[in-house]
Amino acid sequence: MRISAVVAAVLLSFASASNSAEAPAMARQSTAIPAQSLDTALRALANERGFHIVYLPEVVNALRTQGAAGVLTRDEALTQILSGTGLTFRYLDDDTVTITREAAGARAEPQLEEVIVTSRKFWPESSNAAAKFELPIVETPQALTVFTDDLMKVLKISGSDQLAAYTPGLQTAGYGDGTEVVLRSRGFPVSRERGYKINGITVDSEAGSVDYSALERVEVIRGPASVLYGEVDYGATINTVLKQPSRTPVANVSLELGSFHHMRSEADVGGALNDSGSISGRLALGAANSATFIRDTDNTSFTVAPAVRFDVSDATYLQLQAYYSSFEGGYTDGFTLLEDGSLPSPGVSNHYGASFNHSKKDIQFYFAELGHDFGNDWEAKVRAAYSKVVLEGKDSLMFGPATLEGDAFLFPYLESKSKPSWSVEGSLTKSLTLGGRQQTFMVSGDWQQQKIEQATFTTDEFYIKNLFDGEPLPVSDSIFQFVPGQSLVSEQQLYGVTALVHLRPTDKLSILAAGRWSGVKADIRDNRPIIGRDFTLSGSDDTLLKRVGVVYSFTPALNAYASFSEGVIFNATLLGGDGRPVAPERGEQYEIGLKGEIIGGKAMYAVSVFTIDRIDAVTTIDPNPDRPIYANIGSQTHEGVELELMGRITPSWNLLANYSYLNVDIEESANPAEVGHTPSEAPRHSASLFATHEVLSGALQGLSLGGGLVYRSEREIDSVGTYQLPSYTRLDARIAYAYNDHVLFEGNAVNLTNEKIYSSSYGEGVFGVRYLDGRAFYLRGTYRF
Repeated sequence: MRISAVVAAVLLSFASASNSAEAPAMARQSTAIPAQSLDTALRALANERGFHIVYLPEVVNALRTQGAAGVLTRDEALTQILSGTGLTFRYLDDDTVTITREAAGARAEPQLEEVIVTSRKFWPESSNAAAKFELPIVETPQALTVFTDDLMKVLKISGSDQLAAYTPGLQTAGYGDGTEVVLRSRGFPVSRERGYKINGITVDSEAGSVDYSALERVEVIRGPASVLYGEVDYGATINTVLKQPSRTPVANVSLELGSFHHMRSEADVGGALNDSGSISGRLALGAANSATFIRDTDNTSFTVAPAVRFDVSDATYLQLQAYYSSFEGGYTDGFTLLEDGSLPSPGVSNHYGASFNHSKKDIQFYFAELGHDFGNDWEAKVRAAYSKVVLEGKDSLMFGPATLEGDAFLFPYLESKSKPSWSVEGSLTKSLTLGGRQQTFMVSGDWQQQKIEQATFTTDEFYIKNLFDGEPLPVSDSIFQFVPGQSLVSEQQLYGVTALVHLRPTDKLSILAAGRWSGVKADIRDNRPIIGRDFTLSGSDDTLLKRVGVVYSFTPALNAYASFSEGVIFNATLLGGDGRPVAPERGEQYEIGLKGEIIGGKAMYAVSVFTIDRIDAVTTIDPNPDRPIYANIGSQTHEGVELELMGRITPSWNLLANYSYLNVDIEESANPAEVGHTPSEAPRHSASLFATHEVLSGALQGLSLGGGLVYRSEREIDSVGTYQLPSYTRLDARIAYAYNDHVLFEGNAVNLTNEKIYSSSYGEGVFGVRYLDGRAFYLRGTYRF
């Protein structure tokens, strides 16, 4: 690896230094918790003292407390709060207390999905995104960032662009088809066909851009994960998890108002659907209407996400979920560079937004999971999904440059796409105890069919004068028309078998190893001579992939890991000069890092150092439209460092902070102009910070103040050094007030200074530049029943 050993040593020192000790439970502290509901008092004490309290909801419902006052230990404060309630407490571990009835000790053990954890965490302790079964995040030998629903609300994450702002190594690189966010991670594109999952199932990114009102969490696996998911990108895989059925009652509604006539409403209800709780459900709803800081871009959307779970027996369950979203609105693909190579500078608020640019998109997703426990630690799961995206849009592209006066050629087109996808996956898992430690073995098989049907459009250019003068462009709908009989039909089947083991040779050492045979069969018929394409191709390919990772736990606060993982991108419909498909493109990552939970488990940090080699990159060497010729010519090396810290630093302070360093070297390419440059949207330095302070007692109890910044250094608009986009620093702010247990008010500001933030449209400089993140304010009220 080219990152020096000195850097790794510094990071080791940093992590070791962060292992601070938790204050002893018997330390005395001034306490002033007033008489109030018992639930509220317990939450206040947990936040004030920085520990966890768990209990069954029905144990404390309708109870009140006289509070606690004085210079008290934790136990003394708990005793005062519980006095006269008929309840007692006991420790589950050094940092977790459970509340039970004094005469009902048999109910002391809390049940999953029924406990209330008063000291909120902004990340789950485990995830199956990087292993296909639940694995503690600190024991996962790969960089993994998880955003919970609570954290996304605090950061005002409402889409992939906001997610990228606060994820290490993730970068917004423009928009595709006007509204779809284009992302890059560790310098690689996160493609629409491969990079997105819903509930672990591969979907097109237009389906994967799930409205956040329907989300339980978002998981970003950084680096290649082909051993788990088959054909994926090398930089990241993004898995969105829909809100899950809940036995515990859930009921809240919210209304949000904001800049540019923004209005959004949400509802989330769930709970047991029968007396025994064997049937549980959840329903999430969202609706929004708004303009944006770009002229002529009013948008409307609607989302519904139902879920139901049937616990057929103690050993068998069936879970069904659906997601439907509709979007309609205007957008812009941005603007081109000027002929002197500079950026135009129109005002952000009247940045070019063509009134004829319009998109309508419907997304359907249906999911089923059947699980059965055979006993003797044998478990089986079968999962199936169907998704479909229907997209209709009118758009225009500018191929620059524009004159200094803002005159340019636009290419209008009409687009109609249908993208159905079918997926099925089965897995069998065996756990056994060897040497007093659990060992896990899993084998899984999966199959997916993706299809794209796209109608053809016109591309007659027209000339526009004074592009940036703020007036609507005089373009008639009559210029948009489909070309009869011309279309694109692409169909691809992906399949594979994965074998995975998770071994614990010692109490401190764990090994995660996996291998996969992965294959593809693809057909494409591109009958669009109007844009220079008219050919039919078929092909198939397969490959073997591997992954191995080792984690050594020195302490809960210091887990060191090293891993190797591979990624693959098939090229079954790209023919070489010999008439056969070119070889798959591959990515190989070596990563070392540190992870740990600090401050008594209330915060988590992660440090990763990585090198990714892109091997056998595919390049067009003969663009003949009737039969394009490709070759495996090209290699790149992406290396970097990523640091991340998330959690409750003190009882009243929450912090999310990260920093990324990225160095990319295009070593070989069929285009000599690329050698020595970096890919587009690959900033060398990226950082983000967000902190909140909660008032835990006194007259302002329930008030929370916060703010953050997002920084990106200079980055290229394309891979041949045409133009370097300027660096930027975005400032955000937040205020929230919990009026009581039921009412919460929140306010967020994005890009307070209204800084101009540029991105390459579609992630490619040839398509121009657009603004991101104009200044906006949001007010949100939530009522919890």
